[in-house]
Amino acid sequence: MSLKRFTREELLPLARSHPEALVDIILALQERLEQLERRVKELEGQLARNSSNSGRPPSSDGLSKPSPKSLRTPSGRPPGGQPGHPGQTLQRVKNPDHLQVHRLEACPQCGGRGLGREPALDYESRQRVAGTLHWLHVASTATLTCYGVHPKRGTEAMDALGILGACRQWVVHDHWKPYFAYAQCQHALCNEHLLRELKFLWEEEGQVWARQMSDLLLKLHRRRQKHGEFNERQFQRALKRYRNVVRRGRYRHPRLAPGQGRCAQSKAANLLDRLEDFDWSILAFLWDGRVPFTNNQAEQDIRMIKVRQKISGCFRTFRGAQIFGRIRSYLSTCRKQGRNLWQALQRAVSGAPFIPSAPPAGP
Repeated sequence: MSLKRFTREELLPLARSHPEALVDIILALQERLEQLERRVKELEGQLARNSSNSGRPPSSDGLSKPSPKSLRTPSGRPPGGQPGHPGQTLQRVKNPDHLQVHRLEACPQCGGRGLGREPALDYESRQRVAGTLHWLHVASTATLTCYGVHPKRGTEAMDALGILGACRQWVVHDHWKPYFAYAQCQHALCNEHLLRELKFLWEEEGQVWARQMSDLLLKLHRRRQKHGEFNERQFQRALKRYRNVVRRGRYRHPRLAPGQGRCAQSKAANLLDRLEDFDWSILAFLWDGRVPFTNNQAEQDIRMIKVRQKISGCFRTFRGAQIFGRIRSYLSTCRKQGRNLWQALQRAVSGAPFIPSAPPAGP
């Protein structure tokens, strides 16, 4: 919408004879100015987003890559043990107070291992196959990796790969909606993705609550690493602090009232909705020791294939992409389970590949 541009000679008579008309013009200009300011802020926010403060992949940064910046704040102390630290080294004794038996986990014949109830981490990335866009999916644990290529990204592709549909354990992901179609799984959200979004809101929009939430999540993560999973009392205390920060954000971005329908919201309001609705999934790493803080394992598993894509480009055929994914799944799993990759390839070529033990189906 364009407004008429008045000259000084036009406005002076209008102010003397029709002051109300002049007021209408000023109000219209103010409304237009607010619209343009919101649009400029939105465009500046798009330009400020990169792989360090949003879900964008590093390849989208182009030549203007952001300098590495840790989310941890410096303590001012030198690295290593501090002066006066008593140390915790356990010395060997002849007669220990307690004995703990570590049972055999790997078969000496086939090398198979019992995997327990490990959480599955899922991730997907774009891949060019036969000149068209496909999606490379990875589902992985600390000891298993499975890659799959599919023309689709959502539940159709996940059903075809057959991993999440059979999973009865934790699945750690980035809150993409199709994951929640698998109701038989327990869903945990990747906190690294949340930290990137919180970083953008704090650095680019000055949202204080976002900085407080980021600090809280990192503090809880450090405590979980140091002291182990939380008991019920500790978790309830952490949950209370978490909800207090969300409440501070709600002062600035109140939730839509029931019956308002779906309306366009700001990035901050959408993130607050997620933090409020999925608090248990976000904080699952506190009360269940099997749940990792992030799904970085899946992103690391997919990194080699992205390097291969940068060097060699796309796959010429869909079958070639499937074969490559199958080979990489085998090699990645062998590496995680401590197998010699050269020997594992020799066994595969000779018709006796290494077959890892399957984890239990779960409750």
